[in-house]
Amino acid sequence: MIVEDDAELRYLTAALLEDEQMDTIQCGSAEAALATLLIGRRQVAMIFADVRLRGVMDGIYLAREGKMRWPLLRVILTSGRPLERVGELPPAAVRCAMVLLKMALHTEQIEE
Repeated sequence: MIVEDDAELRYLTAALLEDEQMDTIQCGSAEAALATLLIGRRQVAMIFADVRLRGVMDGIYLAREGKMRWPLLRVILTSGRPLERVGELPPAAVRCAMVLLKMALHTEQIEE
C-alpha cells in the first residue's frame, strides 16, 4: 500500500514497485489507507507512506495505528526531512530509520 498525497509521486512509486512484480494499492491520505485496511478486501503486506500527509492523520499516526491493529504489518515511512519526528516512531522503526540515514550520509560522502 502506497500512501502519498502527491499524486505524481504516488503513481511513480507504484510504477516502480509494480515493475518489481508487486501489487499495489494507492491511497492519497492516511484516512483512506486506514479505511482500506479496515475493510480488508485485499491483504496488505506493507505500507509505504510519507510522514507528512494532508488530512487529520499523518504517516506516523497511520504507522502506529497499523502496527497496533496488525503487528506483523511492515511499515516504511519516508520524509524529505531526515530525522523528522523520529522520536515518535516505535523503537524498531527508529533503528531502521537510523540505519537508512547512516547509509544515506555514507552515500553522500562517497559522491563528494
